Amino acid sequence: MPKGRLECCQRLSNSAEIIKCKTCKKKFHYACISTSKTPYTQVTEDFRNEWVCSVCLRRNKEDIIEPMCDVMAHTATSDCDENVTIRCNETTNSNIDHTITTNVSMQEVRNIVREELQIVFEGFSKDMMKQFECKFQEILNNMSAINTSIEFLEQKYEDVRQELSLKSEAIMNLERENKTLRADVSDLQSRLSLMELQSRACNVEVQCVPEFKNDDLVAMLGQVASVIKCDINNKDVISCTRVMKLNRDSPRPRSVLVKFSSPRVRDTFLAASIDFNKKAKTNLDKLNTSHLGIGGDKKPVYICEHLTPAVKALHAEARLCSKKLGYRFVWVKNGRIFMRKSDKSDYIYIRNSEVLKGLK
Repeated sequence: MPKGRLECCQRLSNSAEIIKCKTCKKKFHYACISTSKTPYTQVTEDFRNEWVCSVCLRRNKEDIIEPMCDVMAHTATSDCDENVTIRCNETTNSNIDHTITTNVSMQEVRNIVREELQIVFEGFSKDMMKQFECKFQEILNNMSAINTSIEFLEQKYEDVRQELSLKSEAIMNLERENKTLRADVSDLQSRLSLMELQSRACNVEVQCVPEFKNDDLVAMLGQVASVIKCDINNKDVISCTRVMKLNRDSPRPRSVLVKFSSPRVRDTFLAASIDFNKKAKTNLDKLNTSHLGIGGDKKPVYICEHLTPAVKALHAEARLCSKKLGYRFVWVKNGRIFMRKSDKSDYIYIRNSEVLKGLK
């Protein structure tokens, strides 16, 4: 197989289908110089031996158009717009092929390529437009669904907002009503407390008196009045009975509730008991069970006003607070609690627990 670059396309001769010019003896690819459908194997030997390249034909002033491969072989600096020559060889009855030459300019090639590219581009554009329209329609559908959802949410939000506004207004009304009710309850509690105090204005409570099976409470009350030197008679005592304990687990005996005929008699009895305890030299000399004629260990006996449960609880809290803060005096008068830190200090009226919390 011939080696080296050929004159037609300046490429290495890697093919066996090579033809040589009769005049200049230069070698060409058969595929480069022929456009006929006649394969190389069917080309006659006479044609191969008599074939002349276009360069040699121009030298002989023959009217043959230069093929594209000869131009590339003999004109290294040829411009892209030069003609490309394609030769067609056919075998006649005398075994001589006539050369048919077709000239196609590079500009025409460009136009053909442009047309093909335009066709391809138009098809591609149509396909892309179809896909774009499908996707765009899908996006529009999604946007429509989103708008529907947003409208639904807006309607729900408006409903919730209106309902919340109504609920807020109802809550405000309830708060105002609750405030009014609290004020009414506080007023009623104050009135009830006052009525309870008035209903207990004639009562005293005798605490820590031992219980016996056959208690004679009237005789016990007369003995107490005799000890504290308070002159009372049977007409001054309306009732005398024991009351139930608030704390059933307490070991203290039940208190004795005495109801006098008037607050004046009650106050006289209380004043006499307080004066008796003040005159006692020691705590053991204060009113106790021995004064009532009860044997055994001496146990203190207390005489106090008949307080409501709320006032009793506040009184207990006040006594604990007095021990903690060093207040010497805690007493009850007409159902009201008072405290004093020393003999020279002013008394403090304890209305509720908040007053105790503010003490120093």
